[in-house]
Amino acid sequence: MTSVNVTGLQCAAVIGAGLTGLCIGKCVEGRSHQGEGDTRRKLERSEVFKQLAMEASVSTDLKETIENILHKARKLVRCEASSLFLVDKEHGELYSLALSGTENSPFAIPRDKGIAGRVATTGHPLSVADAYNSNFFNPEVDTKTGFKTKSILCVPIFSNEAENYRRFRAPHTSNTASDTRQEVIGVVQLLNKLDGSGSYVPFTDDDLHDLQELTLLASVYLWNTSVTKFNRWAENESSQLLRSMTRLSSARGRSTSIAPLDCARRSGSLRSSPRNVAPLSPAAAYTPCTASPAEIEALRSITGFDVLEYYDDPTKRDTLVPLFVQMWEDLGFVKTFGFSTTKIAQLCLELRKVYRHVPYHNFAHAFDVTHHVYAFLTKAKLSEVFDPVEQLTLFMAAMFHDADHHGLNNQFHLRSNHPSSILLETTATEMESVLEIHHCNVAISVLTDPSLGLLDVLDEDQRTKVWREMIACIIATDMNEHKCFVQEAQQLKASGDRSNKLLMMQLLLKLADINGLSKPAPLAEKWGMLVQEEFYEQGDKERELGMPVLPMFDRSIRGEKLSQSLGFLRNVALPYFCLLAEIFPSLSFLPEQARANEQNWSNP
Repeated sequence: MTSVNVTGLQCAAVIGAGLTGLCIGKCVEGRSHQGEGDTRRKLERSEVFKQLAMEASVSTDLKETIENILHKARKLVRCEASSLFLVDKEHGELYSLALSGTENSPFAIPRDKGIAGRVATTGHPLSVADAYNSNFFNPEVDTKTGFKTKSILCVPIFSNEAENYRRFRAPHTSNTASDTRQEVIGVVQLLNKLDGSGSYVPFTDDDLHDLQELTLLASVYLWNTSVTKFNRWAENESSQLLRSMTRLSSARGRSTSIAPLDCARRSGSLRSSPRNVAPLSPAAAYTPCTASPAEIEALRSITGFDVLEYYDDPTKRDTLVPLFVQMWEDLGFVKTFGFSTTKIAQLCLELRKVYRHVPYHNFAHAFDVTHHVYAFLTKAKLSEVFDPVEQLTLFMAAMFHDADHHGLNNQFHLRSNHPSSILLETTATEMESVLEIHHCNVAISVLTDPSLGLLDVLDEDQRTKVWREMIACIIATDMNEHKCFVQEAQQLKASGDRSNKLLMMQLLLKLADINGLSKPAPLAEKWGMLVQEEFYEQGDKERELGMPVLPMFDRSIRGEKLSQSLGFLRNVALPYFCLLAEIFPSLSFLPEQARANEQNWSNP
């Protein structure tokens, strides 16, 4: 619980948690209502915000929380009714999420009509003293609901709660170019203000100010609840996983005792991921397509395959499915374990669903990293190092290693108090691999779905090995742990001991993850530009949220083309390529091409 001092409201403390406490503190700090002179209202306002913070901090029901805010807004301002509408862009409507003061059931209205539609369109608050004399008022709503509207006060809710705060602090600021980037996601309106005698009177500036404060609070809860499903899902599944791990990121070489498959099946449902991943499609829903002999030949080369050629072309994108199946067949997984090629194709389609459309960490990157592992095991003959279950584990870890990546790094999630980082704090883990833990959970949700049942062909010991080592490999891709892995790789090279198969699998997945820089120059440049654009988009979001922006994420001070990729290649990737080539001599081609790229980028 957090106590926030509130100046001007004579409130000793506002109790809340996380963003709630922060929001309330910013809303009311230093507030002064000139000329109000109404001590009773000040005390009422103070009590309203204190109660809302306390009640909402323990509420997990969005509708209940919003209705509570609307009820208190109606009582504070003294009006007959209040409502909150959310924008439904797909259907061009505003639908009522919550109502207070009326007996009506939830309903929808056209997005471009009425006072609410006007506010949703312009993003500016609107106060109307006589509704039926306003050009913007839509009397059809009264006809539908049976409610008689006299006066209306309506304010917008923005997708970015920081914009709500800016508008609250300067409500009369004109709309600028920066404002137009903000999206109105809903409106809150109060109806029919009453004076002490019960007569209808216009809404005041103080009413507007109070409603904007309450709307800001509502916007924060709307934002928080957009990840409520993730929190519940993660607490049921990830916390079991995390509690079972002492520290998977340092589990290399040490045994761990986790059985996520069993945990997942006991819980019954894992499909409530934050992206609302659709249930697995039946096999019959997949219409097979074929890959040409030339495409399969390119797939089987180490450096000649360009997944972006398929990913960027909608007419060729589906061809990645038969190519995905081809890799499973070439690696012997179909023959050795008896996997169904239809289910493998279905798995590929599910992978496409759980990767977001971000510049770099998307399905193309997942397929590319998986292809690198495939090439290591086949052309580089590293299949001789690992048994079939270990090969399968490494291959599947590559598939899921960035599943549902948001295009934002771990530090962003930690600094912005993203729910996934808060989960790690609440489970008392020392890990900071926020994204990697999430990727593991998405892998579990897909692979344990009964309609897929992909791993059912494995026996219990094989499944346990796959789960344990796949999770450890995915956790290893956290670049914050890179130096530790380099040290262990140096020890591995010095000792010549090849018995620690898990460590070698982790090292190879890390290699595949950054191997785009060792591709032929045109392909390496494509991937380098995509990474750079994703960095810039993170910087844009950090600036929007008022967070500090590092130079490498700041597009306003962008340097030479590929300057960031060049620095990463010199300082991180190339030394790692050289080290891994010494451990696995069949990979000696990697540093050769990487050096050529470094030279080309250094002398454009």
